[in-house]
Amino acid sequence: MKTTKNILMALVMGAPLIFASSAGASGAPAMGSFSPVSVSFVSASRGFVLGTSPCAHAPCTSVLTTGNGGASWLKRAALPAPVPNPAASESPSGVSEIAFANPSDGWVFGPALWATGNGGTTWYQEKLGGPVLSLTTAGSYVYAAVGSCYETSNSCSPTVKLERSLAQQNAWHAVAGISGHGAQVLLASQGASVWAALWPSSAGPASVWASANGTSWRRDPDPCYDRSQGIDLAGLAVPKVNVLFELCAGNPGAGQEAKSLRLSTDGGVTSHLVSNLPLGGLAYGTAAANSKDVVVDAASGASMLYHSVNGGTTWGTKTFDDGGAGLYGLQFATPALGAVVEGRPGLGASSNRLLISRDGGTTWQASHL
Repeated sequence: MKTTKNILMALVMGAPLIFASSAGASGAPAMGSFSPVSVSFVSASRGFVLGTSPCAHAPCTSVLTTGNGGASWLKRAALPAPVPNPAASESPSGVSEIAFANPSDGWVFGPALWATGNGGTTWYQEKLGGPVLSLTTAGSYVYAAVGSCYETSNSCSPTVKLERSLAQQNAWHAVAGISGHGAQVLLASQGASVWAALWPSSAGPASVWASANGTSWRRDPDPCYDRSQGIDLAGLAVPKVNVLFELCAGNPGAGQEAKSLRLSTDGGVTSHLVSNLPLGGLAYGTAAANSKDVVVDAASGASMLYHSVNGGTTWGTKTFDDGGAGLYGLQFATPALGAVVEGRPGLGASSNRLLISRDGGTTWQASHL
């Protein structure tokens, strides 16, 4: 979607265009008081961060961008959508995550949805008929898991559908035959291939759908589900096409839970157990820089990054003494560059910062925003 098409479509649909004010103009240096919420890198150099900073009139949401791998950041634009307080009820107009397909096309979502086609300089709102629970990009397409109702609704049994649009168009369509219930969804992608895990209305394993092109889909088994132990699928990571890591987790207690990693080399049709991880912390998710460097994030009284350099056979642990602030949006944009947000604004956590790795997850440093 060209920038001119973005503007034209927003005007035709009546959606508001957001231009950065003079106080937050594109190219203005980011301020040190910025609190990150979510991060998205599209290359080793280009990345975007959604977050908040003090301002005269709420909401105080804005997007920062970097062109040098996080060495420095510039404020791109302000957004009229608030960042929800995790300790409060869901705000239907709020946004909590950011995802870019390339340096131009990106989205902020959760539960509302806003899009840009010019690298975050201007944004317009998209409405899909319900809260956007998750979103991922795959090739020239973007996929969104859309719920039927918001948390604040007392008269809805939530269902979930998977919607798809070309990244350069605002033309969403439901993917036929793929649906679920509740608010639990896992999406993952690599190249043009995409995976979606959705759960049934009653207790049972997830349906894991996979597609190489978004048009024909295959239903694979949930390899983690163990009702007797309370263990289920908790994360998907795809470092290259057909290589799929599946994180299993559950049976929590006293700040720990069972965690294991499975590996599929046929895109999820079959898989095998690689290893069990340390018990410490409740699992948040997993990401893989390549077929060897795999990271799992977890938290309890502290936050932990479990890192394997041999495809999950053995694990090392990096512990952050942050009172269990949590680690959010773990990702790798290249076989070397990874990013994750520690903590959340509004929770009073002792730490809220962006962490970047440039060696496949072995070491992590705070990026000054």
